[in-house]
Amino acid sequence: AKKLVSQFDAKEVAGEVIAISTQAIGYIEPMQSAIEFHVLGHKSALEAGDIGFASMNCSLYISNLLWSGLNLNQVQKEFDKAHSFMEQHSTWSLLVITGPLLQSIGKLVSVEELPLFQERKYQSLGPMAEFHREKNPFATKIFYLHNMYQTFIFRNFDRLEDTADEFIDFKIQTWTALNTHNVQCFICGLVSFLLYRRTNKNVWFERGSEFKLMMKRWSECSEWNFLHKFHLLEAEEHFCNKRLEEAKLSYDAAVSFSKKHKFVNDEALACELAGYFFLEIGERSRSLEYFIDAHEKYHEWGATAKATSVYKYVESIFRLR
Repeated sequence: AKKLVSQFDAKEVAGEVIAISTQAIGYIEPMQSAIEFHVLGHKSALEAGDIGFASMNCSLYISNLLWSGLNLNQVQKEFDKAHSFMEQHSTWSLLVITGPLLQSIGKLVSVEELPLFQERKYQSLGPMAEFHREKNPFATKIFYLHNMYQTFIFRNFDRLEDTADEFIDFKIQTWTALNTHNVQCFICGLVSFLLYRRTNKNVWFERGSEFKLMMKRWSECSEWNFLHKFHLLEAEEHFCNKRLEEAKLSYDAAVSFSKKHKFVNDEALACELAGYFFLEIGERSRSLEYFIDAHEKYHEWGATAKATSVYKYVESIFRLR
């Protein structure tokens, strides 16, 4: 598609072509380099006077950055630039889609600063946010995704099943924002296995297994992006089935490949989930080692509020002084 744009000098559609094709490239090429094409897409669209796809590339770029392992302080800076551009050009529907992303970043970085952080970025939107979310089902889907992610990552068990049901029950048939499909699969799979262990409802185990198989297929296209995610889902499935030795190997693989492929966010999560697993089976020393690694990696990612929550949990369990 990009070669055809160049061959026919079709500059007027270059931003659109890059916005769409880059989402597919992210299922083959390393995510951290693939998403940089959105920067080129933004520039190409601007040169053609296409503000819509210039904004679309901005939105897709910052949406991917959260899951890429880039330090969250840098993600916030990129978010500032993208938000300013979209606000300047009144692309409200895309601004609303990025709102839940902002909230997730804010909670990961500092729960206490979240209200001011939100107000500073979105004071210009006012009631438009809810209006555009109601008119755009994809925006609603993203809103539910981040609600589920936030309850999962901070282990808010009182709301976890409700937010998961909300997300799964809200059906939309679209190929747009293809880049989020693997994120949805990964988070839903982890949530499903956790809910199965807490509720013993078979439907959650079945869902988790389906998501794991989807991730396995993607890992065959790109080991770099998806192999560690598959191994973590596999580990959680083994945990549910009480296949302890297999689970140990899968957790170790998830940590190893996420580190090798530079996804510090997923490395932190894999260490944390391994910590819960080893604690459950009574291997407290190994559990503590994983929790300490998780705390370190969350700090490296810039998720200071999440790192603090892990520390407080470990302190309460192991009575650290």
